[in-house]
Amino acid sequence: MEGEEGGEGRKERKERKERKERKERKERKEERIVSLFKVMMRKEELNVGSERGDFRC
Repeated sequence: MEGEEGGEGRKERKERKERKERKERKERKEERIVSLFKVMMRKEELNVGSERGDFRC
């Protein structure tokens, strides 16, 4: 019986670790999107009046 309880503890720790890793990956993905957006906006500001500067779809 005690072996089963220990197994549950490991399983719970593993699930908690996986949730934490998924959250961190999501945050990094959001940071990349924001930084890409900032770069695109900066390029658009530099290319005002130029046809190449239009990033809108």
